Amino acid sequence: MKRVLSVITLLLIAAAVLLWRLPASVLRLALPPELARVVQLHRLDGTVWHGSTLVTVTSVPPALPLAWTCRPVLWPLGVTCELRDAVGGNVTLSAVAQEVNAERITASVPLRVATGAQVIAQTPRVTASLAAATIARDRVLLKGNLRANDAAYRFGNADLQLGEVSLDCMPAPEVRGGSVCTIANRGGAARLDGRLQVSSRAVTGSLELTPAGGVTQRIGF
Repeated sequence: MKRVLSVITLLLIAAAVLLWRLPASVLRLALPPELARVVQLHRLDGTVWHGSTLVTVTSVPPALPLAWTCRPVLWPLGVTCELRDAVGGNVTLSAVAQEVNAERITASVPLRVATGAQVIAQTPRVTASLAAATIARDRVLLKGNLRANDAAYRFGNADLQLGEVSLDCMPAPEVRGGSVCTIANRGGAARLDGRLQVSSRAVTGSLELTPAGGVTQRIGF
């Protein structure tokens, strides 16, 4: 019996060491197929517990440096991580509740949205501040805001200056298990207004863009 217990103990220790030294490259395999189509990880270095990478999102350059330090949590079973570099904050993944919770997420990066070779929107700086967020199968609760300075939008063959564009999100009772985000701008040569409903099933809403002295363009999705 003692020999069996010794073997089991050694196997558990070996498994723990193997898990602790898992290379960061396995994160590519962990990305859901839907997310892997739009998010790519490059230059993965370190381990899943302490590492770094470059993150790119389809049609939204540039690549963003991201570093993390994670540790396991025994109860409730899960993992908690501290993010650094282009994105800062804390993220906790709960295996029992099957949800992701984020706190104090901040980011400040340039942004350029492109379709093929054509740039359709750009800004020299986007500042995001997410006080809290919960993402699960049945709910997406967001509390935070985003500010884009000197934003511009390609309208036909001309660039429309939108000034400062803001996106503010809050959990909303009218969206079951979801949040509402309002979009507006200040300054610039056009008025931008919009409202998005974000849930675990879909993102719906509408946007209105009114150039100075022009006709309002409405987009629904």
